[in-house]
Amino acid sequence: MTSSIRLMALVFFLALGTAYAEIAPGEYAKMREAATEKLIVEVTGVSKKASDRADWSETTVKAKVLHAEASNSNLKPGQEIEIRFKAFDFEKGKMTPGVWPNRILKIGEVVPAYLNCDTIGKCYSPAAHGESFVLTQGAERSTLISK
Repeated sequence: MTSSIRLMALVFFLALGTAYAEIAPGEYAKMREAATEKLIVEVTGVSKKASDRADWSETTVKAKVLHAEASNSNLKPGQEIEIRFKAFDFEKGKMTPGVWPNRILKIGEVVPAYLNCDTIGKCYSPAAHGESFVLTQGAERSTLISK
C-alpha cells in the first residue's frame, strides 16, 4: 500500500512539473508597468521565420516610434526599432494552456508597445507576453479566440 501511494505521489508531482497554466491576470499589468520602454508604435514591416511548430513563428517587427511615454534607451518619435519574439498564429493553431502568446502584428497597425530592451539597445522584446501590444488586459482575446 505504501509503495503505491508513493508511486501515485511521484506521478502526480511529475505531471505537475510538466503542466503549465496562464499566469494570474494581474501579473500582465505588473509586467507592462515594469517595461523599460512604453511606446506607441506604427508597424512598418513584419517578417516571419518558421519555428519548431507550425502554429508558431519567429517574428521580427520593424516599427516607427510615434510616442514614447517612457524609454530607458532614449527612443524619440520618428525612430525605427526592431522587435523580436515568437508569435502564435491564431489562424493555424488552437490555444493550449500557458502564458498568453504574442500575436502576429500587421503592417500599418498602430499599437501600444510595452517592451524591454537588450543590453546594447539594438533590439526589443515584448515585456508582457501577449499583453504587450494592448492598452488593457485581454482587450483582443475575445476576437482572437473566436477565430
